[in-house]
Amino acid sequence: MTKSIKKAKEAVIVVLLAIAVSAAANAQQVDSVWFDKSWKETSDLQQRVYLRTIKPVDKAFEVTDYYPNGKVQMLGYFASMKPENRHGEFKYYSEAGTLTSKNIWVNNMVAETFTYDESGKQTLHVIKKEYLATLSAQEKLEKHGIKEIEKHPEFPGGNSSFSAFLTKNLKYPPAALKDSIQGRVIVVATINEKGQLTNVRVAQKAHPLLDEEALRVANLLPKKKWSPAQNKGKNITADFAFPVMFKQ
Repeated sequence: MTKSIKKAKEAVIVVLLAIAVSAAANAQQVDSVWFDKSWKETSDLQQRVYLRTIKPVDKAFEVTDYYPNGKVQMLGYFASMKPENRHGEFKYYSEAGTLTSKNIWVNNMVAETFTYDESGKQTLHVIKKEYLATLSAQEKLEKHGIKEIEKHPEFPGGNSSFSAFLTKNLKYPPAALKDSIQGRVIVVATINEKGQLTNVRVAQKAHPLLDEEALRVANLLPKKKWSPAQNKGKNITADFAFPVMFKQ
């Protein structure tokens, strides 16, 4: 593609974005801000890469960020813009338009995170400990259906034995090492009330090579003799989640 054709296409995208913003502004006041490739605000026409629109909605602000190709990169809600106070749902998309993740913010604190695979299926839902710490036991139950657990599942021999297990069995995939592929895979195993491992799965993926190795190691976990979770003095079934880090 020649430089002239590429510039022409970029100009068309900018014009289309400008038209979209103008149309929205006719219905309701919409502010627009441009950013450079490093996501720094810019007024230089030559440095414009990402567009942000800010639209008042009720007593909040709907903020939409766009990729250079005109696709939505992020859609979220702010209680205020100056200072910025994120409060509500934030959705993030790939350049192809696929939903990749979602965060729920409460008064500028990330309360929940959701992760989705290429097909749009939810693969992980995490409620942040920092957010839960601000809620009472009753609020946790009413808002999220979370019952307080007195004791979480524990690997046979405790945390030190679990760390030793990972160190002994985890191997960095040679192909991933060669290509400098890094990441964090989150694995979840269900431990029933008898201390038996009943289900192992990858909850958050990083890269096929890393995911495969994390799952291989997880399948080596002992199937019995776990210390089960407890609540009110009784053994219960609960998940044992752990991250598998691959870093060079």
